Amino acid sequence: MGKELLKTKEVSNILGIAISSVHHLVRTGKLQPVNKSNWQIDGGYLFKKEDVLKFQEQKGGNGIPITQAARLIGVTPATLLRLIEKKEIPYQLKKRGQRKTYLVNEETIQRLKQRYQRRRKINIIHKQGIPPFAKLINDDGKIARLVDMDQRIVMTEEGEFISLESAIEKGFSWKGQYVHKYSHYTGEKVQFSFVKPAFIQSLVYDVIDLFYRIAGPQNTDIIEKNGHLLVEIKPILIRKKDFEDLDSLYVFLNKHIRKGSISKNKQTLKISNTHKTVLIYLNENLHQYLKERAMANGYDVGEYITCLLEDFVKNEQRQQDKK
Repeated sequence: MGKELLKTKEVSNILGIAISSVHHLVRTGKLQPVNKSNWQIDGGYLFKKEDVLKFQEQKGGNGIPITQAARLIGVTPATLLRLIEKKEIPYQLKKRGQRKTYLVNEETIQRLKQRYQRRRKINIIHKQGIPPFAKLINDDGKIARLVDMDQRIVMTEEGEFISLESAIEKGFSWKGQYVHKYSHYTGEKVQFSFVKPAFIQSLVYDVIDLFYRIAGPQNTDIIEKNGHLLVEIKPILIRKKDFEDLDSLYVFLNKHIRKGSISKNKQTLKISNTHKTVLIYLNENLHQYLKERAMANGYDVGEYITCLLEDFVKNEQRQQDKK
């Protein structure tokens, strides 16, 4: 029976280090792949699992449990667990009887701290119930806007910056502007990137208000990064009654879309993701086989099937080109 071989990504997950760190271990001779001389043929390094586990034992487990790591990073343990399940970060899995403990190393913790400081995901519903960059209106019809969630800063029409508490005391409120949507979309979202406006009267903020009204705040995510607002929204349909000048809106959104697609007719504008869902049925044996192959290659079953289909289509296209 052959020895179980691991790819570089799987080794990084087991050891709880980055893929670049695995390459460093190879260069320094601390970890030896079985195909060091011809790794190009296999598409990457392959390691004996027993060698990796032996190295892990000698190295010793210096990871930090995700509960403690989450506090250090400033996120919830559930957030870390989702990153682990999606294989977006390396980790170690410690087993003691039936109990499993996920460990994250210091390198990963520091990297995530920097990421969340650099790209802070603004909570969609603030504890005051105000979504980020929402338009605020007082009884006199004056407008202000929440422009800094962290510092709780509001900007008025006159360009004055005041605290959120002061704005609320002056009668500013967002309630009644956006209808709460009870459904929470979990699929692939459409992404836009806008320069953060210097004034509250801006088409960018009008678009954010439009997204809030149609999709709801809980289906609209906003990230502020390097003076830009990255806006992710579920697929929606914008009607002429929602925005009078659909032609200008279509041109504007097309300039700023980063992921997804936009189509338009006379009465509606459709914002869609580029992924299509296909329902397939597998017998139990085939499903189990694909599941095992997917895990061996660091994918889930859906991702692995997609890769197989893409390879099949590319090969078929090459065969057709030769004819």
